[in-house]
Amino acid sequence: MRALTLAMLAACGSSSEESAGVTTTPTTEASPPTAATDLPWLVPSPTYEPDTDAELQEWLDAYGGEAALGEHTVAAVTAYLAAEDALRAGAVDTAGEVLDAVWSQWPIGDAVWWGTGLSGHGEHVGYPAAYYGLRMLTDVVAQGDTVAPDVEPIRLTLVLVGCAEGVQPTTWEELESGTGPTVTLTLSDDLLAEASAWTNQATWGLTRWAPAITGGRLPLQVSVAHLPDVCLPFSVDLNERVFAGPTDYSPVWDALPPDLASASNWYWVLHPSTVPTTPDFEGVEVVTGGMGWHPTGAPLFLSDDLWLVRKPPHLGDGPWFTIERRIYLNQWLQHELMHHIFAVYPEYRLEETSHQWFDRSTWPSDFEGIFEPDYYAEAIWKRLQEASPPLASLRYGVVPPGHFADLDESALLGTYMREPVENEWHVGTIALGEEGQLRWTNDAGVSWGLTPDLEEGLLITGPECPYDSDFRLEASKDPMSGLFSDTLAGFRFNGELYALQ
Repeated sequence: MRALTLAMLAACGSSSEESAGVTTTPTTEASPPTAATDLPWLVPSPTYEPDTDAELQEWLDAYGGEAALGEHTVAAVTAYLAAEDALRAGAVDTAGEVLDAVWSQWPIGDAVWWGTGLSGHGEHVGYPAAYYGLRMLTDVVAQGDTVAPDVEPIRLTLVLVGCAEGVQPTTWEELESGTGPTVTLTLSDDLLAEASAWTNQATWGLTRWAPAITGGRLPLQVSVAHLPDVCLPFSVDLNERVFAGPTDYSPVWDALPPDLASASNWYWVLHPSTVPTTPDFEGVEVVTGGMGWHPTGAPLFLSDDLWLVRKPPHLGDGPWFTIERRIYLNQWLQHELMHHIFAVYPEYRLEETSHQWFDRSTWPSDFEGIFEPDYYAEAIWKRLQEASPPLASLRYGVVPPGHFADLDESALLGTYMREPVENEWHVGTIALGEEGQLRWTNDAGVSWGLTPDLEEGLLITGPECPYDSDFRLEASKDPMSGLFSDTLAGFRFNGELYALQ
C-alpha cells in the first residue's frame, strides 16, 4: 500500500498532464483585492510550492519511520499528500485513484482507523491519522474540484494582530487569584516570516472543500493582513481548564481598512500567544481559540500565533512539520467551521449539545460511520444539501462604504426582529420622534435616539442606549452570487441581525 501511494505521489508532484479535459479553478492563490503596494497592511497572497518527497522524508526521519509510526499511519499520510499534490496539479482522476486505494484497504468508517495517529513520538497528523483530510479530499474529487462560473468568490482574511496586553500569571497561585505581572506581548517573528507559506499550507484543503460541498458555489480565496499597531486586551483564566486569549476583539474591527473589511467574508484572527511559559505551566493544555462570530455574523476562527508555529502540549512536541501543518490545521479549520454551520441551521439539531458527535448514541439513525468527520460528511450530504437558505449563502460581509449614502431615511422606518425571539428586546420599531429624530423602541418599552450616518452605513446610538454599539445597516444580497442589492435587509446590533419585517 505504501509503495502504491508513494509511486502516485512521485507522479503527481511532477506532472499535471492527466488533468486534460478537467475544468479546475484554483481558489487559494488568487490576487488580493488591489495591489499589495497600495495596501501596506496586506501580506503577499498565500503561496507555497510543495516539496512533498523531502517534507515527508524529513517527518519520517524525525519520528522513526514506518517502524515507529505504523504502516497504516504512514500510508494514510502519504495518500493525503499524494491526493493534495494531484489536486494542486489539476489531476483530479489521479487524486481519486489514490483515495480509492486507501479506502479499499481501510474502509471509511471502519474501526481499523482507531489504530492510527497516536504513536506517542511527538508527531501529530490528526486522530485517526489524516482521516479528516482524506474525507475532505474525497468530497472534492467526487464533485470534480470545480467552481461555478457565475458566482463571486468569498475571502477568508487572516488578521495578524501586532500585540496583546494583560496580566499573565507566572504560578498557579497567581492564576487562581487573578494576579501576576502586566505584560505586552508581540507577534511571533517566525509567523511573520513564513505567513504566506504557512497560511497556504493550513488553508488549502478548506479552499477546495468549501466549493465542493456547495456545488461549486462557495469558491474561497485567502488573504493575510498584518495590523502591527493593534493591541488587544487579554486575560488568563481558570475554569476547569486554562483559557488564555483576548477579551475584546473590537479593536481589530475598528482598525480594519474599509476596503479590506468590504472585501472580507470570513475571518481568522491570530494574536500573540498569551499562554504562560513559566515551569508551573509546562505541558499544561491551554485553550487559546476556537470558533467565534464576527459582527456581521461571519465565521471567526480564533487562535494565537503559535498555533501555526508549534504543536501545543496536548497535540505533540516541537514545531509543526510542514506535512503536519498541511494535514492537521486543515482538520482544525473544518472542525471549527462545522460548529458555525450547525449553529446557522439549528433546525437540523446537529449540535444541540457541544460536540455531540463524540457520543455515537446521539447520531441520527441514518448516519453511517463512527468518527467525527464521518458525522460531518453525513450531515453535509444527508441533511444540509437541502438547507434553506442553501450552504452557498454562507457569505457575510460589511456593506461597502457609501452603499447606503443615497438611501431615503423613510426606508429605515418599520418593525425589526431578531430571530429567534427570546425576549422583548428582540423586537422593536424605528420611528420618528417628536422632533423628527429617528428613534428605536423595543417591545420592552426601552427607547433611544438614532443619528444616521448613511455614508458609513450606521445608525449611531445615543447616550440612552445601554450598549456601546451602533446599528450597522445590512443590505439584502443574492445568496448565490453574494452581491449586495439596494434593498435594506435590516441592521446588526451587537453582532446580531435585526431583520426589517
